[in-house]
Amino acid sequence: MARRVEEDDALAVVLDLARADVLGDPATFAGGDLGGGLPFEQRQGCAVVSICTFNHAHLARTLFESIRAFHPTLPLVLVVADAEHRGFPDIPGVRMVSPRDFGDIDFPYAALKYSATDLCCALKPLAVRWLLATSGVRSVVYLDSDICVYGPLDLLLEAAARHRAVVVPHVREPLPNPER
Repeated sequence: MARRVEEDDALAVVLDLARADVLGDPATFAGGDLGGGLPFEQRQGCAVVSICTFNHAHLARTLFESIRAFHPTLPLVLVVADAEHRGFPDIPGVRMVSPRDFGDIDFPYAALKYSATDLCCALKPLAVRWLLATSGVRSVVYLDSDICVYGPLDLLLEAAARHRAVVVPHVREPLPNPER
């Protein structure tokens, strides 16, 4: 069920969000508040963000507890895709946010249009962009909520320091039988 991620597994899709054409102008989000009012050069650190639905709360808890074991001070953010925090179990030290916090998104339409998995996937770029636009962090690492971390994430954090965001892929090679 949970996938193992280790330091030598740090092959990741790296998004250089410094170019505005990748995800658009982040000023359109959060009322133009870029980085909590801090210029990019003054920002520091990295945050880890994940997205899950209510029924994956136990997986998100495992992810964040496993990260805390190796990185006790790293800011952690969980986007709760479908629960609006009502009844969602508290995860100590994790900031919980709703897709409605992202600003200009027709969330009710998206929630009806997509399956739970597709909704979480569709929210990934919005979550990364929103976090960069509204927090004082310099970079973001996105991890799926069904991951358990078994070692330090130093290589991912170093990649994030060189780029604006690092997103860990589901697969590292083409799937068999692409014709299917």
